[in-house]
Amino acid sequence: MLLFSNINNKESNALFTPWTFVHFLSGINLYLFTNIININHKFKLILLIHTIYEIKDFYIAYISNTCNNEDPYYDFNSFLNSIGDTIACILGVLFVKKNGIIKKNSVCLLIIILFLTMYIASLFKQLKLD
Repeated sequence: MLLFSNINNKESNALFTPWTFVHFLSGINLYLFTNIININHKFKLILLIHTIYEIKDFYIAYISNTCNNEDPYYDFNSFLNSIGDTIACILGVLFVKKNGIIKKNSVCLLIIILFLTMYIASLFKQLKLD
């Protein structure tokens, strides 16, 4: 078990990976989005959405046998990493909520952070940091 690693596979589980930052930004994005469309119980909804995403990762890694165990850069996500990603998402929500970033420019901020998230994710894929 590692606290941080570029590789997260069955032999070497990591709580945090470079993708953790993308989950942090996703927490910010989801909070901004739920704020724009004025949804009640934002935190519960965001946690539900993120948990569904992590259940999908768990299913691929442990149940469906679609992970290629020979390739350490394949889409394997350990249970430990799912916990780390969820912590990062929650921290993203708390960051945007506590810092009062939400003002009349929420739509612009959402778009900027969404593009930043996609850009960072594409860099990670190009560098094979998954």
